[in-house]
Amino acid sequence: MIINKNTNPRREIYYLGALAIEVLSDQSGRISLIELFHKVNKKEDITMSLFLLVLDWLYLTDTIEQDQGVIKLCS
Repeated sequence: MIINKNTNPRREIYYLGALAIEVLSDQSGRISLIELFHKVNKKEDITMSLFLLVLDWLYLTDTIEQDQGVIKLCS
């Protein structure tokens, strides 16, 4: 099962990943890791460990890449 119906959808990686992509899109696709965390955390209260899990998922799906602490959307 990809999405568990017994959990809060706002705590799912898909939803939080969409928030991160939205923030990245607003920032011309480039932002520092800490700044991205703070902006996503303003939209939805999450822990740093959950945020890093979201970034791992986005990286594994070739949605984002990082270069010296700068997170950017893949082309």
